[in-house]
Amino acid sequence: MSYAVCWWAGRIPGVPGAIRPRLAQQAVVHHNRYQTVSMDRYLPAYEQVFHAFRVSQNMKEKSWQEGVQFSVADMGYMDGREDLRASLEARGFGFK
Repeated sequence: MSYAVCWWAGRIPGVPGAIRPRLAQQAVVHHNRYQTVSMDRYLPAYEQVFHAFRVSQNMKEKSWQEGVQFSVADMGYMDGREDLRASLEARGFGFK
């Protein structure tokens, strides 16, 4: 027997979702050496696109940089998801 588990946080029934925009490939792909200049070049435009996306999805206001900083500095970012596997196992879901 198998089960599918979906995480639909913040999802509103009947309202189509959207795909979060990503940083330009030129900003995140590095060959042999990390280049901060590419991040400096693409980040300002990405922050604008990221902000517009969050507004369009009625999400709490924060910049991409704030999100990244919070995600590496505080487990609160996980909002309980760090315990998801243990919670599902306690309810009888098995994992291979």
